[in-house]
Amino acid sequence: MPQKNKVPVLQELALVSIGKYIALIGSKMIGPVCEISQKNPARAVKLLRSLIQTLKHNLSSNVPWHLYTPMSTKILQSILVLLNETKDTYNDYQPMNLFLSEMNVIVLLIEVVMHPNLRAIEFSRWPKIMRHMLYSNLHNLRGLEVLDLGSGSAGWRTSDIEKLIINGVSAMSNLTALTLCFDCTDNIITALGNNCQKLRCLDVTSSRSVTDRSIPALLKCHQLRDVKLFRTSITVTGYADLLLGLRWLENIGRCDDIGDILEIIYERESNNKCLYLKSFESRSIITGYLYLLITVCPFITSLSIMCNDEMDNLSILSVLECLTELKLMSCNFYADGVGVLLEMTQSKIESLHLEHVDEIDRTALVCISQYCPRLKSLTFYNCDFIDPVINAGIRYDNLKVRPFKCLERIKCVADCAKSHLEFLLSHCTDIKFIQLGSSTGIDDTTMKKVFALNRMSKLEELKILYSSDLSMRTVRLLMKNCDNLRRLSELESWHGITEEELVNFRNELKIQNVNCDTIVKINLKEETFVAGKKKYERVKKCLENNFKHKFDVIVSWDPPEEKVCPSSVASWFNNRGHKTFVCHQKSSKKISFSIDPPDGDSENLFSWMDNLPNSINNSSELDIKKDILYIEYRGFFTRSRVMKILNTMKELLNSSKNTEFWGLHVRGFDNSPVSWGLKEHAVINNDGTNNYTVILKHSEIIIQKCLSSSSRPKNK
Repeated sequence: MPQKNKVPVLQELALVSIGKYIALIGSKMIGPVCEISQKNPARAVKLLRSLIQTLKHNLSSNVPWHLYTPMSTKILQSILVLLNETKDTYNDYQPMNLFLSEMNVIVLLIEVVMHPNLRAIEFSRWPKIMRHMLYSNLHNLRGLEVLDLGSGSAGWRTSDIEKLIINGVSAMSNLTALTLCFDCTDNIITALGNNCQKLRCLDVTSSRSVTDRSIPALLKCHQLRDVKLFRTSITVTGYADLLLGLRWLENIGRCDDIGDILEIIYERESNNKCLYLKSFESRSIITGYLYLLITVCPFITSLSIMCNDEMDNLSILSVLECLTELKLMSCNFYADGVGVLLEMTQSKIESLHLEHVDEIDRTALVCISQYCPRLKSLTFYNCDFIDPVINAGIRYDNLKVRPFKCLERIKCVADCAKSHLEFLLSHCTDIKFIQLGSSTGIDDTTMKKVFALNRMSKLEELKILYSSDLSMRTVRLLMKNCDNLRRLSELESWHGITEEELVNFRNELKIQNVNCDTIVKINLKEETFVAGKKKYERVKKCLENNFKHKFDVIVSWDPPEEKVCPSSVASWFNNRGHKTFVCHQKSSKKISFSIDPPDGDSENLFSWMDNLPNSINNSSELDIKKDILYIEYRGFFTRSRVMKILNTMKELLNSSKNTEFWGLHVRGFDNSPVSWGLKEHAVINNDGTNNYTVILKHSEIIIQKCLSSSSRPKNK
């Protein structure tokens, strides 16, 4: 039986109470301040500032410095709740200026936590209405050590926030980690190099305004160990200069040009050719570059590569004596020598990720278990498992090493047989996390066989995305055997569990105070999730009966007929009692006579287009060659609207021989997914891959689509 919920410690209760106290004070300040502001705005501002400074002084004087960061999080959470409650009270009969004054008072409360005692803050956790105040007070965070600005403005307002960030980091002499994707610039990195000598981790992924000019500033950060420059404008030469200047760098993130970089380093250095990189990730590497890698970077501990037809010998990676984490993509287990590689690593691998790897059978699983006895994490993602009938005559008794004795995490998102899962799960006695995809076909019988051999007493989380055969029998087995179970996800997608059984089970957990979370996740893209289907109706009923929270929804709708106004959908919602606001799309047009589009391959053209808005805004020095018409639209667009724009561009291109090309770049944000092939993704992963670009030429159409994982990165 899983453990009971623990009583919150006094420290946690105190921090939560402080957050509620600040929100209570703020709610009581709204009335008097707004009343004074109607008569004397200057006096109201002065009074509000005085009250906030008093609160800030009381907090910094009475709360220990090591609790200031968790306390700030609780306060910001309480302020967010107060913001939402105040926003919900607004109606059409309330004066807008009064409502804005109330919201302004609450937003200014954020200043109470902007103190030198604050050690870490993550901007992406808070909505835009709060982020502006956070940006404006960065200069007050002189003691900050970890600053996570997330994706900033996603590249749309780089010049607007650059000054605020520079003023902030210039005062942060203790800063050790900075994340700023899309919006980082050479000027910001220069400020880091001049003022943040303790910097160890830097992530500026997809910041096209970061160029080779920032390398000298980075070289001043002698403690820098982790720097992510993927999709920036850093050249191969810039990378080489950085690696040679900071030989103790351990991680440069994903770098598809690493082969060319290693060649430059190998040619430049006649004596010391050794780098101390510990993590390596590349999607474009050949066998020759692998030989360079093991020569120049012998201390690699984590390796992630995508194989290709030119790569015929993976066994050379076994020379890396420190290698413990291995991720291989797009290869064959036997034909490409994956099994041979694992055998030659001499039991060092602790984490193995196989993605789009074919020829996986039970013999391959046995090889993994025998050659990687220390394995703690194992992932199969879209791998091709061979029919177990092929291995039916082979016996696996009396293995030298007990299979998967150290395995703690397993993730299998692939179409595999039940016998494969049974072999995996029956032996991993130390397993803590299990995630199975919708194609595994696991059922009650398989789970019963597994539990007969392995109680999985250390299991903490089980996530099975879909099953037509799992029922409450498996749930009872889990509750009986897994004493450390903390999370049991996706029970709604187990078709063997009725709605009544699920409700009773959750009530049972609540009554018995069991610390086991049953998270509800709804896949709106599932083909069977339509009106009339059992799962759809069950979810609808559960939401109607149990979900009482208020939230905002942003809707973009194309009418079925041209004579129907698109804004009529707003009237439809309004007539049903929902507060409705019409969000208008915004556009801007710029014509530049000083742009030089690149010649050559399409990759350069895509990179140039991605940086074009900043190039125009910053009036960068470019040769005068071509006239460029740049049109920018901001708002929500459906797929049909995007297709209309694309077709219009085709017509304009065909009607003018003087026009060389048209380009369409579509980008999304954390609340506006970009879809390609029905795959939605957002910028929470901070790798810049939430966009696609289409270039129309007279003779060809070039498409660059960037798809990525939707998993949120872990903060270390």
